Amino acid sequence: MHSRLDFVSAAISDIQATIRAIDVKVAALLVGVLAPLANVNRVFSHLDRFGSQSPEWFFVPLAFLFLLAWLLALITLVNAIGAIDNPVQHIINTAACRGCFYAGGLYSLSIVDAFLNRDIIKASKDPRSFSATLPANESEIEMELVFEQMKLAYIRDVKLNRLKWGLRFSLIWLVLGVTIFLSLRY
Repeated sequence: MHSRLDFVSAAISDIQATIRAIDVKVAALLVGVLAPLANVNRVFSHLDRFGSQSPEWFFVPLAFLFLLAWLLALITLVNAIGAIDNPVQHIINTAACRGCFYAGGLYSLSIVDAFLNRDIIKASKDPRSFSATLPANESEIEMELVFEQMKLAYIRDVKLNRLKWGLRFSLIWLVLGVTIFLSLRY
């Protein structure tokens, strides 16, 4: 790398690739967690049989923990794959940063736009006024790139944390499920 700009640009690319990889892992784990919904009646039949065993004080809480672990895994994974709040709110001293790298906030979209492509949607700035928000020199470019790197790092870290907890809850759910299944076999 020849300059600080190259370094920060490479870091941004690496973080973006990491975020994409995390999203793929979360999606795969989410598919695994949602798979039993195809046989939900069998799952609840097993849980009912398991919960009616003696001593009930032991088996009912275990069945409850099984369902709770599944629910927590589902919630954390859905949150990991979903949108994260504005990362700018989690960075200090941003007054000098314009946030023009991704041109956020140019379009005001509503729920209707989730379903339709409407001609009424127009950018909030024209090309000339948007161009004025771009960095004017190498120092400002570096500042904008560092700002973007920090925003992406926040997104990456939140997604990674949610993936970690989703995986932990999934493993607990899986172990409890296998335990319940095997206890009914013997």
